[in-house]
Amino acid sequence: MKHKFGIRKKFLIFFAIIFLAVLILSGIISHTINSFNKHEKRMSFSYKQIEITEDILILGQTVVREFRDVLDGGIDDKEEIIEAHSQVIKLVENFKAVVSAEETYLEGAEEEEEEEELQEINKLFSVYMAHYSKFDSILSSNKSLNEKRKEFRAYKENNFEDAWPKLIQEMVEGELEEIRVVDQKIKDNFKFVELFAWIAQITTLLILLLAYRWILKGITEPVEKFITVTNKISRDEYDFELQNNQKDEIGSLATALNDMTQKLKTSKTELLQSKELAEKANQAKSEFLSRMSHELRTPMNAILGFTQLIQMGSENSLSDIHRKNLKSVLSAGNHLLQLINDVLDISTIETGNLGISIDIVDIIPIVDNVISISKPMADKNGISLEYKVISEGSCFAEVDPLRFKQIVLNLVSNAIKYNKPNGSIVVSYELQKNGMMRLGIKDTGHGISEDKKEMVFKPFERIGINSEFIEGSGIGLTISQQLAKLMKGNIGFDSVYGEGSFFYVDIPVSDKIPFPTEIEEESFLASPANTNTKKILYIEDIKTNIELVKQIMKQHKPNISLISAPDALQGIKMAQTQIPDLILMDIHLPEMDGIEAFKRLQAIEKVKNIPVIALTADAMDADIKRATRLGFKDYITKPINVSKFLAAIDDVLG
Repeated sequence: MKHKFGIRKKFLIFFAIIFLAVLILSGIISHTINSFNKHEKRMSFSYKQIEITEDILILGQTVVREFRDVLDGGIDDKEEIIEAHSQVIKLVENFKAVVSAEETYLEGAEEEEEEEELQEINKLFSVYMAHYSKFDSILSSNKSLNEKRKEFRAYKENNFEDAWPKLIQEMVEGELEEIRVVDQKIKDNFKFVELFAWIAQITTLLILLLAYRWILKGITEPVEKFITVTNKISRDEYDFELQNNQKDEIGSLATALNDMTQKLKTSKTELLQSKELAEKANQAKSEFLSRMSHELRTPMNAILGFTQLIQMGSENSLSDIHRKNLKSVLSAGNHLLQLINDVLDISTIETGNLGISIDIVDIIPIVDNVISISKPMADKNGISLEYKVISEGSCFAEVDPLRFKQIVLNLVSNAIKYNKPNGSIVVSYELQKNGMMRLGIKDTGHGISEDKKEMVFKPFERIGINSEFIEGSGIGLTISQQLAKLMKGNIGFDSVYGEGSFFYVDIPVSDKIPFPTEIEEESFLASPANTNTKKILYIEDIKTNIELVKQIMKQHKPNISLISAPDALQGIKMAQTQIPDLILMDIHLPEMDGIEAFKRLQAIEKVKNIPVIALTADAMDADIKRATRLGFKDYITKPINVSKFLAAIDDVLG
């Protein structure tokens, strides 16, 4: 929008006035300075003429003194007289040159004065020459020396000593008068400049005061209002209207700011509504995932649990084909369970609900454990697994140990599964310059072609030869990449098709070494059979799960008596009457969940010290961490891994 008297035009007019005033002032000052310089130059000419005149006076007297010395001494040598006489002539010529230079500088403006000055110097020179000639004639006459001396003294006293200084004095006074005239002109000019300077200062002050008032009223005050408004906007306050009636850019800005405020107010309302809907949708998604995880794991618990029991107890009762079929069922069930876990993980990451517990840990034991776990699988496939041990012996990094192990296990497993028969794998460490440690896994597999490299970290993409026959969900690398980012690390790879791949994970190392903690020695050997009968209370509402645990206890822990309760309230009552050695607690229970039941047990003095293990299909990280914080001795997720389940019971019961 164009304004007739906008801020830009006002500033242009203001600066034009200032520029014009400065231009006029500069012209006057320049003229005055030139006048000062001219007057000072002219005064310098006068001072120079006075100086020359005084030198002529002194030299004239010197010439006379030399004549006297010659007469007094009877010396005929007149070289000193001639030298002094020559200097007088030069001074006269210098005087004329100064007069000529002054006339040239003044460009003939003072021709009469210059003519008078030349006449005076000529007169002075004529008088001097007359005296010189007289003295020279006396000296050169044929008279006796005494007569010459008398004549010389008489002429000097009567004709030279009074007339010569007087003539010089007249010339000097004439130049001094000229200097006084010029000095007065300078003073007059200075008074004018001083007066003009005062006028200029007062005028400039008035202009600045007017400009300050205009800027204050037209710009500063509105800007202060704008600042107040923007501060309110930053605090999400929109209930105001900026008042400004200026017909310039400031007024337009005020109008635009009012419009923007109203739009922000509307946008904020819409954003809050959208955020509320998104939070509800996210919450619904999280609840759905949790529910689906529970619902999927519940039937899987029976499938995998009873399958493990049949497999563990039927070494001699089943035929080879039945054992093979049973093994296939268990393998397929574990594959399905892994798929459920992976889908749950990636969904949890996408919703932002995955908890990461960063700690400073030595990653060497974690990698050692993964190598130990993966060695049988590598041996089975004829893959050599080489492990280059780090020279330092330890490497402390800032990671979530559980999630870091998940990443390493995924990378090593992929290197085994996608390798060539009788291939090799090399696991190595390399410290990076950016403060990261690179754990690399290099294989001799088929490699990845250029056109498929961008698909590596996409979920459900299976890349490689015969990939359809390789177990896995196809989202392990996707999950690993997201987990690495959450730990401020990175996953990458280099691959040459036909030669193999090098996958690596970079994690931030730490120079802080945690204080060692004393750990009680644990025996990893099988615990000796306990002849004392133990009692376990299992609070579970699904009969199939209860039956599975009964059969596990009957087959592997005959010294344990299992009792059960179908809900939390009955379980709390049974705990108080039966006083079990261990309580197995499902989390999803009717009427009261397992978390609340645990809290109530902890509030009862009689049973608060009974250890409680969560045995549930809730596998969300948040659920596990919450239960651990509350004081559950362990958290076992369904489907039950029978071996791990038995080990957990042994760990609690001893």
